[in-house]
Amino acid sequence: MDNNSLNEVQAASKKIVMELIKVCHENRIRYYALGGTLLGCVRHKGFIPWDDDIDLGFPREDYERLLKILEKNKFTLTTYHTDDTHISYFAKLTNDEVKVIKHRGEHDVELSVWVDLFPLDGLPNNKLKRKIHIKRIMFQKLLYKFSLIDNIMYDSHRGKMHNLLIWLGKTLKLNKVLSYKKILDKIDRLLKKYKYSDSKYVANLMGAWSEKEIFPRAYYDKAVKYPFEDISLVGPSAYDKILTQMYGDYMTPPAADDRNHHNTEISK
Repeated sequence: MDNNSLNEVQAASKKIVMELIKVCHENRIRYYALGGTLLGCVRHKGFIPWDDDIDLGFPREDYERLLKILEKNKFTLTTYHTDDTHISYFAKLTNDEVKVIKHRGEHDVELSVWVDLFPLDGLPNNKLKRKIHIKRIMFQKLLYKFSLIDNIMYDSHRGKMHNLLIWLGKTLKLNKVLSYKKILDKIDRLLKKYKYSDSKYVANLMGAWSEKEIFPRAYYDKAVKYPFEDISLVGPSAYDKILTQMYGDYMTPPAADDRNHHNTEISK
């Protein structure tokens, strides 16, 4: 995606998030900048220059309440329950004014520009139970990926083992026998098992970073505002601990070949 197109997509994403944070403020819904969006706030005071979307997380109770409210919002809320082109567990709030083409393995699909909405879920306080619970979710997440194997591309950055699993899934045609919606329903029940407010640790296990996004709930107990372009976004005050766990030396941008892109181009 060239710079002009990327700027157009980023502007559309920011328009969505400006409306979204108004809704959150009016309804006392907690939200936090996550992942690359939090990194963008800290390192660039806005979008990571090559990024094309915004990621926000919500404690599960707030997330469920928000989805009900957004059903009446002027932007379009999509979930895997409501839209067959939506194959992610987490919800997206979209802006139909700008469309992009997303390359999904063997398929291309036209999508509206989006903001990703992730639930933050509680985990067992007992260490052994927590490990077992996480492994159960990760196993279902692996099955989920196999169920959508035609949407996954080989990538040298994934590592040999990851690409071997992709090859195995494609060779065995596991997507023919696995239903991604049924698997996501199982994951949904597992994720909701432990309350956010009762848990010492919380996680965004359905994001790209999986277990790297498990943090003490205390990290989110204190939220602060971060500059993001010409607006501000709320994020956890413990940004250094969070970003170090996820990215290591997060203040040093990666080499051009290692930058994470979303395999999209703007639709004309």
